[in-house]
Amino acid sequence: MLESDLRSPFRSAVCDTARMETRAPRFLTADEVAQFDALGFVVRRGALSAVEAASVVRELESVCAGFLGHAPGGGDVVWESPFVERSPALTDLVADDRIYLAVRDLLGDDVLWSGSEGMWGFDDRLADHDWHADGGWIREQVASYRLKVMLYLEPLRRDTGALRIIPGSHRSLLHESLLPFNDASLPGGSRRYFGQRGADVPAYAIETDPGDVVFFNNWLFHSVYGKVHPRRSIILKFVSMPRNDRHRVVLRREPKIRSANQLLARRAGARIRALTERLPSFAGTESASNPA
Repeated sequence: MLESDLRSPFRSAVCDTARMETRAPRFLTADEVAQFDALGFVVRRGALSAVEAASVVRELESVCAGFLGHAPGGGDVVWESPFVERSPALTDLVADDRIYLAVRDLLGDDVLWSGSEGMWGFDDRLADHDWHADGGWIREQVASYRLKVMLYLEPLRRDTGALRIIPGSHRSLLHESLLPFNDASLPGGSRRYFGQRGADVPAYAIETDPGDVVFFNNWLFHSVYGKVHPRRSIILKFVSMPRNDRHRVVLRREPKIRSANQLLARRAGARIRALTERLPSFAGTESASNPA
């Protein structure tokens, strides 16, 4: 048997999980980039100061008030997208070195904006968010590399709503073995994972404090258990530049990405333009027939 035959089963079948560029990172360390590629996540502890984190909370509250018609408080639930695009201050955060340069190190210089989410509170019936991978297996075979940047604005621990992940599950062999988790988490599903409750599945809990920034590949299997009030967070979403027509068709079918880009493009700055100006250059113009 050839050595290449021995290696081939372990090649990633999840689209574009291999490093997209070989240049040295310019903001993150080489070890952080390597961890992200291998395990699917990296955390920058204390990336924002306490003062900056408090400012983000105020901006979150301001945008939520616009949706609610009053200042958010107990009993209110906001989960909206697009979100940061509605705030100049939060847009500045997108262009900040600690976000923008880190994302470019992970996805490449031609990274695209794919939107944002803002959350305040939660329905108590949804205090647990069972195991799943965003997008599903079919999407992973045709979509380009995607990244979520998470800013959790309360201290979160394993049993109080910290994001739990199964490291490395963005890659094909482990990911494929976990696909039954998606079905178990659907409405009417068993909510059993290898015969266990979701909260008992062996996993890594990304415990965070305000100011920490989590970068994670949303093809990872992930969950949340035991949310507590108040729960406030912001999600920034990015996608690598599509490399073929099939990837471009997938983006074209997602109208929220186009609307998020249109909103963000209203903000000034070279970095914002770099994130948003590339999308109109291909979205909706490529041939959708016989995708590669």
